[in-house]
Amino acid sequence: MVNSDDDGGLDFQPLVTREGWKAFADAPRPEAPDLLPELVFQGLDPVERAVYNQARMTYHMKLLIVATPMIRQITTLGRKLLAYNAPKTTGRRGLIVSGPSNTGKSTAIQQLGKKYHVDAMRQANPHSDRIPVAYIVVPSGATPKMLSIELAAFLGLPIGARASQHEITHTVCTVLRKVRCGLVLVDFTDRR
Repeated sequence: MVNSDDDGGLDFQPLVTREGWKAFADAPRPEAPDLLPELVFQGLDPVERAVYNQARMTYHMKLLIVATPMIRQITTLGRKLLAYNAPKTTGRRGLIVSGPSNTGKSTAIQQLGKKYHVDAMRQANPHSDRIPVAYIVVPSGATPKMLSIELAAFLGLPIGARASQHEITHTVCTVLRKVRCGLVLVDFTDRR
């Protein structure tokens, strides 16, 4: 009837971790829970009803993102830039997405990253240690060292308290090359 073994998707890893990003990017399309007839629903005890309602809410929270014009524009432009940059070793172009708060910028770049991740992993060995996308969130005034530290945290790299920006950046770049990361998403927050 109601599966109480399901954690309802509450075992959450943030996107700014390798494990969280992988879970986000590899998540299968959610399956709708069976809609119980009214009489069956009314017959559930309070615990069963809570578990059933949680399963329904989790399903709705995991529904697909609507491809708004902004999301389509950013993902299309981002994919074109990735293709354009692929053969280049220098002079690569980046993409800056800016605009007012709460307009979907983070969602758009996450969708670009998810699409890139899925496509890259489809081409990789299934047992590959590839990390095609790195995603970090930093305040808008972040220093280069802060960016390197956040990337190190995403990759799960230990960073010594006295490590210099150069040492951290070198370590991060070495690992990003080793895992064949092709896209780094930096999501700036405006903390006031």
